[in-house]
Amino acid sequence: MDFQVEGIGPIVPRKGLAMGKMKGLIAVEKVVPHRPPMCLLRHVLKHDAESTTCDVLVGPNSLFLEKGRVDAWVGLEYMAQAVAAHVGMIARKSGKVPQIGFWLGTRRANFFTDGFRTGQTLHVTVRPVWGEGRLFCFDGVVRHAINGRRLAAARLNVYRPQNIKKLLKKGLK
Repeated sequence: MDFQVEGIGPIVPRKGLAMGKMKGLIAVEKVVPHRPPMCLLRHVLKHDAESTTCDVLVGPNSLFLEKGRVDAWVGLEYMAQAVAAHVGMIARKSGKVPQIGFWLGTRRANFFTDGFRTGQTLHVTVRPVWGEGRLFCFDGVVRHAINGRRLAAARLNVYRPQNIKKLLKKGLK
């Protein structure tokens, strides 16, 4: 599977750092701190150290659904939650609970559709690009699950605080 982010070119995940094969689907809620209605992803379909793929079913009760579609920009939130799933799968393997992180911003976001339609299943794949200290960068792509058509792609910057309770108590000053 490759990624194509405008201005970056094709990004092909490297081989050799696999964390072991997954057995069956994993409900995203088991590996992310999000809860309904804000947990927008459904399952972790595939995960290794190089990437994580989750699915989204755009249903009649989907958050952000208006007039039969979810606007394409919501794909950015799908990617951010897939980042949380990637980090959560790593934590799960270590016997830890999912940690809260913050999506700081997006670079080079590209949308190849105006929105996602009711009944559509999407595959959301993220891949870590770099990380330093508590800051990390991921490339993400949203594809149509059936035909593989790329619908959105972006680079996301995220922050993972060391102590979320201390941060929230102190505030973001």
